[in-house]
Amino acid sequence: MNKNKEIIIRGEDHTIGSLWQQQLESNDEVEFAGYIVEHPLEKSVKIRLETKEPGNEKEVFNKTIDNIIKLLDCLSDEFKRKFSPIISI
Repeated sequence: MNKNKEIIIRGEDHTIGSLWQQQLESNDEVEFAGYIVEHPLEKSVKIRLETKEPGNEKEVFNKTIDNIIKLLDCLSDEFKRKFSPIISI
């Protein structure tokens, strides 16, 4: 069974690719995670994932989505806490 999966995120660039790669690499179930932007004028990121156990790639992607959402929620809360007294948010 193939342990490699790829997803393509359209309309994004290195910022999202790097975030995904970092979050995937922090998961113990991941053997390899990487991304590529195939052409600088085409806004899409291809993310490649290889898991240690075949068949759980979808679960790993879903966990990563949840982790990214939690991370961005924390970032948003911290931003509001620090900057709301000095700027209108």
